[in-house]
Amino acid sequence: MMNNNNPNLRELGLLIPASLMVNIENYTIREVFILSLKKRKKRIVIDEVTYAELTLDQALDLVVSAKRAEGLRDRTLKDYAKDYGYFLKWLKEHHPDIEYVHELSPSIFRDHINWMSGRTSI
Repeated sequence: MMNNNNPNLRELGLLIPASLMVNIENYTIREVFILSLKKRKKRIVIDEVTYAELTLDQALDLVVSAKRAEGLRDRTLKDYAKDYGYFLKWLKEHHPDIEYVHELSPSIFRDHINWMSGRTSI
């Protein structure tokens, strides 16, 4: 059952359940809004998951296998491998110390994108 006898609440278009309308006259409109807001949920780390260290080549094999299982065509998979090869070539020239996937960071990908956007097409 909804109770909207309070004219201030009715003007605002609020539908307040009757169970919450007990002594509603004692609350200000602002307090009603605060009571109705959902609290933000916090993320709590329950357990950390560790992954095996993948080399860059192992990562490509893993992605291609997963995409093949999804039913992507061979041509698409070859294009993925070709584009990844371009990325690896750039990575070895600009960041030769990186060997594993977990060593990659968003800034490295931004560097690569900036490098590609600065190149002219042939």
